[in-house]
Amino acid sequence: MIDLMSFRTSLLDADEYGRRALLAHLPSTDDVGTLLEAANYLADPSPSVCEAAAEALIRCANHTAAIVAGLHLYSDSPSEREYTLSVLSSLGENTLPVLKTLLTDADPVIRKFACVAMLNMPCKGSARLLCSALLDEEPLVACAAAEALGHLKQPYTTPALIQALRSPSSQVRSAVLMALGNIGDSSAVEAIISIAPQLGREELCIAIQAVGDACGTTPELAWPFFIEYYGSENITIQNTVLFAVNELVAKEVCLPDGFTQFVAQTVEKKIFDLDPGVRLAAANVLKDSQGAEAIRYLRLMEHDPDPEIQNVVLCGLIHNGVYSPMELICTAHKKQNSASARVCALRTLVQTIDESSALPIGFFPKLESIVKEAVNESLKSAALSVLLCISPDQGIPLILSAFKTGNKVLTEALIQEIMSCPPDKLTRLIMEGYDNLRLRLRLFQLFQSEQDIAFLGNTVEGQTLLIAGMGDDDVRVRACTISILNRIAAAWAQNLVLRANT
Repeated sequence: MIDLMSFRTSLLDADEYGRRALLAHLPSTDDVGTLLEAANYLADPSPSVCEAAAEALIRCANHTAAIVAGLHLYSDSPSEREYTLSVLSSLGENTLPVLKTLLTDADPVIRKFACVAMLNMPCKGSARLLCSALLDEEPLVACAAAEALGHLKQPYTTPALIQALRSPSSQVRSAVLMALGNIGDSSAVEAIISIAPQLGREELCIAIQAVGDACGTTPELAWPFFIEYYGSENITIQNTVLFAVNELVAKEVCLPDGFTQFVAQTVEKKIFDLDPGVRLAAANVLKDSQGAEAIRYLRLMEHDPDPEIQNVVLCGLIHNGVYSPMELICTAHKKQNSASARVCALRTLVQTIDESSALPIGFFPKLESIVKEAVNESLKSAALSVLLCISPDQGIPLILSAFKTGNKVLTEALIQEIMSCPPDKLTRLIMEGYDNLRLRLRLFQLFQSEQDIAFLGNTVEGQTLLIAGMGDDDVRVRACTISILNRIAAAWAQNLVLRANT
């Protein structure tokens, strides 16, 4: 057992490494003198000693340690306060009586730090203290409390946050709106909508985003609100509505009747004046819509200068039956079309067809002619990617030939195109082009997902590739292989544990 008196004496006499070692071996104690001595090193010039002091206090995990740590929030040193906060945050409920006292301190900065300390403390005691701090007369304290509650995401704190929307401070109201959005409790939607007419532009934008985040998968209340503010003359407010709706679309929330048309009409009026991010949001809103109106508005956006937007629009047109795979290939083949439009058509093809698709006569010749004739590397690599996707027997030899040209721009473009290929195609590509070091090294590095690891560990093709990688002449390929094998072993170990527990 360590002698506490000699521990304190040794700390005073030790150098940096000695102080760090002594603090690292301090056992749990509630001796005030020892804890005070350890806490003094939260302000040590050496960060490693500061960290060791914080860890020593956290290891004690008792009420006395919390009180001692709390004293150091009064320091003028930012780093000492930072380490003190880490201690208070980690001591959990042992800290609550201290934090309750700190929340009554005359210094608003100390009250703010007390709120920040509860940022990662998901218990009802901390939530009650933070809810009371929402009413603090100092905005910086109330804002810190709102931010902490938003981080904790406890729906039972929603009523207190709704009450805080009455604050006269716009800073506090903004922080509370963000917190309500983070919590995502649909019971807050009506309160946010009711206060919206009283808000300034910046607050209103935060409120719009909060309504989108809080309305969940049944946003009936949100649609009239969104439509009302989408009709605003202020472009920032319109854009915020569009982004909020786009996020709901990404969550596969169904749009109500009439809303798509409302968005589309606005797009039609000012499509070329919209920010690219807003145009993308509008395209995503329209993409899953059906009918003549949706087609008309999508066609307006078909030649957008942004390739990502073109891709979304083309997917929408395919969804509405406007384009077939053959028509897309013709779009990609027409030299009068821009390079980005042609590449986009090919990338959209990859998303909409598979190996089982019935493709019309003439499809492959057109695709192969793009591969052979294209000067643009992105266009050539996109065409090769389509070939690999729908016909590996035709695509793999052409891809291997492209790699052998030594064209670095084409190689990099092609790597980007095939990054999303399933593991069986990547494996076949590596094995058939194993003599090309650049190819096998880069493709080995693409095996990252759980699906990839499962394929390599559980199939004959995958295991054959790993055996080849272990015996590879290049140390980098061997290192990639070892990394993959470690992940396979970890996955197997995890499965064994799960089976044992069941």
